[in-house]
Amino acid sequence: MLRPSKARLLLLAPLALIGCGGSGASSPASFRALTSTFPNPGAFAVSGDGATVSGTGNVPIVGLGFDGTAWRNGTELSSLNAPDITFNSGNAVNEDGTVIVGTGFYHGLTGGYRFVALRWTEETGAIEIPMPETVGSCYAAGVDAAGQVVVGYEYSSADSTYKAFRSDSSGVTILPTLGAETVWKAHNVSSDGTVAVGYAGAHAVKWIGIDAPVALSTDVQDADALDASRDGSTIVGYAASSHSGLHFACRWTTSAGYESLGTLPGYTQSSAVAVSDDGNVIVGNAFESESIPTSREPFIWTPGGGLHSLRDFLTGGRYEGYRKLTNIEVKDISKDGHTIVGVAYDEAADRYSSFSVRLPAKATD
Repeated sequence: MLRPSKARLLLLAPLALIGCGGSGASSPASFRALTSTFPNPGAFAVSGDGATVSGTGNVPIVGLGFDGTAWRNGTELSSLNAPDITFNSGNAVNEDGTVIVGTGFYHGLTGGYRFVALRWTEETGAIEIPMPETVGSCYAAGVDAAGQVVVGYEYSSADSTYKAFRSDSSGVTILPTLGAETVWKAHNVSSDGTVAVGYAGAHAVKWIGIDAPVALSTDVQDADALDASRDGSTIVGYAASSHSGLHFACRWTTSAGYESLGTLPGYTQSSAVAVSDDGNVIVGNAFESESIPTSREPFIWTPGGGLHSLRDFLTGGRYEGYRKLTNIEVKDISKDGHTIVGVAYDEAADRYSSFSVRLPAKATD
């Protein structure tokens, strides 16, 4: 079963010449390397306006001993840590970049450690999002545009279950599961904060507020919802084919329901990982095997253009830099549809590197 996570490798690539209706952009994309003091920085998420990027300082081993990091307008912030907390991984950023949510841990705990869900601002630093019950570890995975609604999941060591949660001004609520499923996670929340998306068992689901989850489709299995448009009317993720069992990128819309996006030529599977606020730009990855990072190829989907490899739209010097990267995987796109962020392996430097690509406004109109 595929279960993409923020801690996986990502790539951001220039989408220089693509438009939602198939028309080309009149000017090139702006490509920026995100330099870091950390050895193998990974960009995991981007703010709605594309200016703030969050991630981790060491992609291969996202765990104890490695700090999370963030960039604003290409410059790395000093630290996301609090005096007694290491902010390990910045998993999501709100609209204007003032709130970053993710996962970290306390220093000096006896008897082992546990991860905690964190919410960071420049004014407060990293603050734990308190859970309503004592659990093993907690992970904040998504945040709304205002930075007030946070979703994620907790792990209960007592009964080995994962449970989705929602945090807002009224407190933290453990979201209900689907039927008798004992593993359910929330991966993200719509920009307006009304719809959380994730999975319960083998079903992609959505939660409206704190109501019981709704299965996005009953005729596809082994599915997961990873991101949503502004109002949750478009949700993206993946689902397994009933015939082959292979996974394909898909979207669910309130108007048309489930739609498979297929995969790129030469690849057998795919997954959609992020969507713009208007639902018209979807990014993801085609692949042969999740266990072989070099078998992936990033894609972009638009209603007018369908599914295309990002590589198809790169020319000249921009392509020259892109083709030297390996272990590439698209992870996030800004809600305005113009900025992609992530990480790829730079063979020349023998390290992982983070990048940001800003598309011209016309590219996704």
